[in-house]
Amino acid sequence: HVGFWDYPTQKKVDALKVSASRVTCIRFIERKQWIVAGTEDGYLHVYSYETRFQKITSLRVGAIENLESRAAHTHLAIHPTQPYLLSVYGFKVKLWDWDVGWECIQTFENEELMTILRVAFNPNDTFATASMDCTVEVWSLDSPEFIYTLVGHSSIVNCLDFFTCDDQEYLVTGSHDQTAKIWDLQKMMCIHTLEAFVSPVMSLLYQPDLQILITGSQDGAIYLWSTRNCGRNYSCPPALNRIIKVGCAGAVYHLACVMGGLLIGKENAVAIIDVDDVNYQEQPTDKSEQQLSACTTHHAGDMSKQEKAWSKSKLLDVHPLELRFPYCPNEPIPCSLHLTNNTDENVAFRLVDKSGKSPWCFTKLPLCGIVPHGSTYTLTVTMKEEMKLKEETDFDLVIQSSLLGDKYIEVFNDQSESDTFFKEAKLFGNMVHEVTLKAVYVQYGEITSEVRWF
Repeated sequence: HVGFWDYPTQKKVDALKVSASRVTCIRFIERKQWIVAGTEDGYLHVYSYETRFQKITSLRVGAIENLESRAAHTHLAIHPTQPYLLSVYGFKVKLWDWDVGWECIQTFENEELMTILRVAFNPNDTFATASMDCTVEVWSLDSPEFIYTLVGHSSIVNCLDFFTCDDQEYLVTGSHDQTAKIWDLQKMMCIHTLEAFVSPVMSLLYQPDLQILITGSQDGAIYLWSTRNCGRNYSCPPALNRIIKVGCAGAVYHLACVMGGLLIGKENAVAIIDVDDVNYQEQPTDKSEQQLSACTTHHAGDMSKQEKAWSKSKLLDVHPLELRFPYCPNEPIPCSLHLTNNTDENVAFRLVDKSGKSPWCFTKLPLCGIVPHGSTYTLTVTMKEEMKLKEETDFDLVIQSSLLGDKYIEVFNDQSESDTFFKEAKLFGNMVHEVTLKAVYVQYGEITSEVRWF
């Protein structure tokens, strides 16, 4: 099935059953008002949405030809200006021209017969593919043979995309080896490796207006990297400015810009974060680095001097100290919480409610994670449907934090691992800092939400 949602009302407006097989990829062709859905059985299905949904055609893009390609699924890419669509299935890539009746005008084949996982178009009539053998191949539309191969990842490449900076073209790739790499296409070599991740990189997106590289990982975290100071030829690597984690579970499988927002496709939910008011500003940090700050009005405003002095005396700078939940009938209510690591070591944290009342009012609490040194981690605390809190609540919400020290922990796989870590920290006399938070219910109109849910 393919579901259709109305963005302003956040309501599902229609659904199509396009196949008996699982849908693995979907693309809009906006200039034609079409959608194209790729399915696990090697078909693509084209529908028009100009007035009402009408099927245009279905095409066979591939077949399971041997045991090695049984892990295959259909992946699609749309050329930004030409009437071309690339389909991937098994170890073959096909180029389709919809202006000549969806004719297949070229077939590209991996000479090692290795399953191809992803494909991305470059506007200059080249494209790139990521294969099961951990390599990336760059192709021309004019030839069935690839131009060159990029080698550097030590595990499967999950995502890739082209972007332009200072009139130079680059390719960025994300891998199961927990790195993202930036490739200079003229030199045909990797110029930067981003290694701050604690789980596989599953998706990525470059936002040219804000000069941000956005990556999504298997543990559900979204990393924002500034390319503002990279300079010509990317002489300086992108700087990690913030880590965001929204409240729904699962890996970040897809990222996209939509109507001024950042769309985050996860396992069982889609979230959209406002990015219209996100700007780079100098922050008074010890490291004198640029931090990404959201200039919005959905929180209680800037922290007071007293709040700053109190929270910065801890391992983590916590903002806001007052969680303001807006009135939102019959819907979960999210509120963002920003944790900035003030140390030169990684810091573990967990958000707990010592009163024990959170299961009745909050979803997925306690929350836990690890904030890398010099980074900001954003998590979303979500209140259940219309829990009308009083101005002063008797919740005992606390952010607990402790240095990881010599413990090599990449990510807490579940709550029990976090509980064990903090139990051992107290047992061995390691300092566990606490910051108390207040939850406040706000009447409709006083506040607007940062995250919109589908």
